[in-house]
Amino acid sequence: MTPDMLHQLHKGVFKDHLFKWCTSGKKDEVDARFARLPPFNGLRHFSKGVSTISQFTGNEHREMKKVFIGIMINLHDQDPNIITAARSLLDFIYLAHYPSHSTSTLQQMKGAIDSFNAAKDVFIRAGLRDHFNIGKIHSLAHYAPSIIDYGALDGYNSEISERLHIDFAKLGYRASNRKAYLDQMVTWLERHEKSEGCEAEEQEVDEVVSEEVLNRSEPPVPNGHQTATLNQETAISGRAPTSERPGHVPLTVICADSTNDTEATMFGPYQVSKKPSLGYRSANEVASLTGAAGFAADLQAFLIRENSLIPASALHLIGQHEYGMYKQFKRTLPSLRGLAGDEYDDRVQARPATSTAPARFDTGLWVEDPDRAENIGVAGEFGDIE
Repeated sequence: MTPDMLHQLHKGVFKDHLFKWCTSGKKDEVDARFARLPPFNGLRHFSKGVSTISQFTGNEHREMKKVFIGIMINLHDQDPNIITAARSLLDFIYLAHYPSHSTSTLQQMKGAIDSFNAAKDVFIRAGLRDHFNIGKIHSLAHYAPSIIDYGALDGYNSEISERLHIDFAKLGYRASNRKAYLDQMVTWLERHEKSEGCEAEEQEVDEVVSEEVLNRSEPPVPNGHQTATLNQETAISGRAPTSERPGHVPLTVICADSTNDTEATMFGPYQVSKKPSLGYRSANEVASLTGAAGFAADLQAFLIRENSLIPASALHLIGQHEYGMYKQFKRTLPSLRGLAGDEYDDRVQARPATSTAPARFDTGLWVEDPDRAENIGVAGEFGDIE
């Protein structure tokens, strides 16, 4: 029998066992901690905690696991081995989700189980368990042999078939009149598949035509420098302005030649709204609304660092210029696992406080040397990041 990540890991090991052991007698505090977590793109915010959820799915389990160790900090002061045991099981679950494995990853899975086994007696000492004769916990020892014999676990995960049950059964049934529904479901599925195939072909044709038109109409860009207008969008990004504000005095600067390539723009491919959602603001207003007291000076230093050919006359206009303020921008990040189609859509928000909502300013880490960052990652302790 092959492992099943949905029912054995998500619902079984994590939700039915680990979560209950670690949060026993602490339901209100756990709910409060989930609710107090600040919102962040890519993380689900459980504003009412998790005890009020009537029906859990694999999605809820995954979202809870992302922040579970943080929720556990200082929840059980009596023994730190509870954190060790929880972290070991979560390490095993995340390793088990790898789409491909090597000898190293299988050894890490075994190490995570060994670490859990060395710390699991803390639950007996705390009176949360009498024994560990649990089938789903025991089955973890058979995951590595199953991977060796049959391949990565995502190939025989029941979550796939359960998700297809929604597409192929539930939606088709809802589209029927509930009478003689099997024939209607088959007809609905056939039409749905044909429609999707037609849309895919049309999209492919549109992409080919757009590429041909772009290649014919795009003039060659000479080497050197080009003039860009700093209005709604950053001049260094190389993106053309989306709209002009009546009466707006543009600030013209000389910036390095740029293209549509990812490496030629500050943030890679990104999207902003056509018009600044917060309007146009002076440098002093930007500093007041965002708390960025040194906005004008920092912008001037940045432009000089990026291009020493910027004329001094243009730099004097930085304090007088009005800047389009946006609440957010979106960007697409590459897959952390190096898989095609596994890109991540990120959303960075910067919103001043209003009468109905608090301010929100997301933290961004700017990588100056990608090669060095790829080798060492982020090192150091909180408050002392190198």
